[in-house]
Amino acid sequence: MDYRWVDEGAGRGWYRVKNIPSWLPLPAHVRAPHVKESAFSMEYELLQAIDITHPVSGQITTTMILAHVKYIHLRNDVPNECGVIDIAKYIPVARLRNISHGRLGDVFGLPRSVWRQEKEKIEQVLEIRERREV
Repeated sequence: MDYRWVDEGAGRGWYRVKNIPSWLPLPAHVRAPHVKESAFSMEYELLQAIDITHPVSGQITTTMILAHVKYIHLRNDVPNECGVIDIAKYIPVARLRNISHGRLGDVFGLPRSVWRQEKEKIEQVLEIRERREV
């Protein structure tokens, strides 16, 4: 069972779940607990927790966390020979909604647009839009 997703009730996070054998006390700046098998973790200080409420019901639907990252832990086997995170080793998991999760599959590169090369095209499109709005 993945204890990190245990719903412990309001005001409690997964880090408070007891009896996880993979806890590893690492040297820390803010003394945060870590899961040994995790490829990546961050230590942070909470700046603000903002409750997001549903516009109709007024119920709190989620909480946005603003934090100051103090230290990032990256497992030694995750960076490639150039020191860049190897996505195939990192294998990030995303929580999509409710109980749905996703895993990164194919990774590909897309060239970045260069403003000097794209400027005229963008300005033409904006000019056409402005004319239509008038």
